[in-house]
Amino acid sequence: MSSDREKRKKLRSFVRKVINSGLDIRLEDAKKVVSIGKECLPILSEFLRDEKNWETMAKDPNNISPLIAFCLIGAIGAPEGLDDITYSVRKHMDDLDPVEGFISSVMASCADGRSETLLDIALNPELDNIERMTCLEALVDLSFLNPDSKSRIETRMVEYLNGPSVDPEMKGIVVSSLTDMNSIAYLPEIEKAFSQKQIDEKVITLDFVNREFADENRRDHLKEMYQPPLSFFEPSYIQSLVSEEEEDLDYESQISEEIAELRKNFDRMFRKTGKNEPCPCYSGKKFKDCCLPLIDERKRIDPIEDHLRNVIMEYVDDPHNKKSREEGIEHFDFGDMIVMENEVQLLMDWYVHDFIPSGQVNSVIEDVIVKKRKDITENEVRILQSWSESVFNLYTVISIKKGIGYTVEDLYLNPGKKIFVADVSSSLLLRKYELLFVRVYDFGVINRFAGGVVNAPYSLKHSFITILNDSYDRYLKRHGYSTDSGDRETKRKFLKEESRNLIFAFIESRKMWGNKRLVTPEGHDVKFCNGVFQLKSERMAIKLISSNNSFLRSDDERKIFFNWIDAGSRISRSPPSSRGEGKQELMIENKVLIPGSEDPKFKDGVTIYGNVEINAGTLIISTVSEERYAALKALLYEVLGEQIVKNLMEKFTEPEDKETDLDEPLEDEGDEPESAASEEDSEWPSNEKVREALEKEMILMNYSRKWLDEKIPALEGKTPREASKDPNLKEKLRDLIREFEYNNIDKTFFVIPMIKEELGIEED
Repeated sequence: MSSDREKRKKLRSFVRKVINSGLDIRLEDAKKVVSIGKECLPILSEFLRDEKNWETMAKDPNNISPLIAFCLIGAIGAPEGLDDITYSVRKHMDDLDPVEGFISSVMASCADGRSETLLDIALNPELDNIERMTCLEALVDLSFLNPDSKSRIETRMVEYLNGPSVDPEMKGIVVSSLTDMNSIAYLPEIEKAFSQKQIDEKVITLDFVNREFADENRRDHLKEMYQPPLSFFEPSYIQSLVSEEEEDLDYESQISEEIAELRKNFDRMFRKTGKNEPCPCYSGKKFKDCCLPLIDERKRIDPIEDHLRNVIMEYVDDPHNKKSREEGIEHFDFGDMIVMENEVQLLMDWYVHDFIPSGQVNSVIEDVIVKKRKDITENEVRILQSWSESVFNLYTVISIKKGIGYTVEDLYLNPGKKIFVADVSSSLLLRKYELLFVRVYDFGVINRFAGGVVNAPYSLKHSFITILNDSYDRYLKRHGYSTDSGDRETKRKFLKEESRNLIFAFIESRKMWGNKRLVTPEGHDVKFCNGVFQLKSERMAIKLISSNNSFLRSDDERKIFFNWIDAGSRISRSPPSSRGEGKQELMIENKVLIPGSEDPKFKDGVTIYGNVEINAGTLIISTVSEERYAALKALLYEVLGEQIVKNLMEKFTEPEDKETDLDEPLEDEGDEPESAASEEDSEWPSNEKVREALEKEMILMNYSRKWLDEKIPALEGKTPREASKDPNLKEKLRDLIREFEYNNIDKTFFVIPMIKEELGIEED
């Protein structure tokens, strides 16, 4: 007895060691587990069904333990393992991406004698389509591995094809499976289904079926495509996973490895800072009185937030909620939009919080609170209740603590209210005065964004406010409220019930703004270009750049900052004939006067071609065109030489493409019809003067003291000095200055503090 117990203990220890070997897994060890066979299945099953192991893999890209257990069960190929495999496919399809090419073969290897199990799943209209399609692929592999099973598989598939189910897409996939199996004997049934319009021809056409059946080498093709589960452990495949991990974005955090490197730099800096030392954010406060409490609070709430998000997603993914999901997608209706990751996030955010399925009274998150209460603590219930009451709202970013988070100002529901959002990744990428239409989760000291977000340049503030106000007026009339009703609860209800319509209105408004073409004086398209480089010696880099006449140093108390003022012949010029057509061309001229300078070359002002910042051992460069960026980068490599150790990150975004770590790329910007740009049809005519003032007065003019005494149409013909003394115009003046800061890539130069001081406008 004791020897058997010792044997089982050693076996368990060995199998778990193999499972936990991660990307260092050896083919020899995998083969040994397979040679032992069924005895290993209980250990593999226990590991595969433990949700903690999947959660660990999601947080650690080098940990592929569940994938190893999954493929080992397939390589053993015992029918007893099929339930564990289908469980993994049902609950963790997204996590199985690295073994995508092996899923069908793993299922097929465990389905010998159990083809009915896969057929029951594949042909069940109540189940998720992805799971059903995966089972169909496995059945094709099974018919290849075990020809004796083919007849029964074909019979069930043809019965479904001729049956009452009205699902042209799935029937098309079944026809595709029959075609892959070379089931030419059932061609009449397939032709009949096509003639009765039961097949979605976007999935497969009859011509394609006939061509495939005419291929005499069909079985050879299947043999070439089939991947035995054990081949997952081949060194070449494991190495490809390692390479992909080095190149790909981390899916969970959706940040690049370069951003991860920046995060590490900030983490190191914060760890090395003592509680009583000055805070690394340059606030002048002690670390313990500034950022440290925010960091500690973020660490405290992270696991709570992760757990609650998982609880919500498990509920959403439950097969019983399939009809509700499909109804939500239909109601959201992407239309002709190209569906990007940010639209999916916006859909999910809206579906979980604001959508009420037909025949129900609760939203998804309200149902989660009721039906998943046993899986969460009372504190988590209170947090979910707070989330369920949250609404989309319009904010602008007014200050950023790199590596910690940022402060946003409420522009609609509670105008002027400021809240701090703790988010490391987006703090590295967001720009000051970015507009965000987003739902905020309140955690007390800090806040978090719920998910999807519509980003936009600050120039669209008045457009977005107009959309909100007009929509709110229509909402009040539709529900019989007084049109002057402005109480906060009614507005909250409006934001919750109209969130879907507002999201699309903002996206359309942003697309209209994107129809303008901004160019530099050299004739190049404006593109915000940013690069981050690791330095060997910060002190030496500062010395070398300071001694070069191409750069003008302009420090403030928070950072070392240089303006690139002498481009010489480094930047090529674009001939007019090469410029795009169909868009209004607006030229950005960034020329500033140097206060108090006696240098003759500065008397008419100096053009800023790019900016250089040195911070925390990194060199950060920014320009407004790719041509300027390439020239500045080349110049800095000449000046600094081996002081530049490593290229950490390069990012290039269009003026209207506010891509961030929240994964918010814009849709493709197609040319709008001419009527869309007319004054009558414009969604935001009241913003025309503001944009005209910004573009023609703020961008095209020299940014100098002279501007303070220019009459500005958007300020009702008054000068900024005059407007600063008029309570009715002060807000418009502040918006103009914010737009200017936003459009200069968050590099405020010394001219902004000077303008604000002259006008008596307080700093944020």
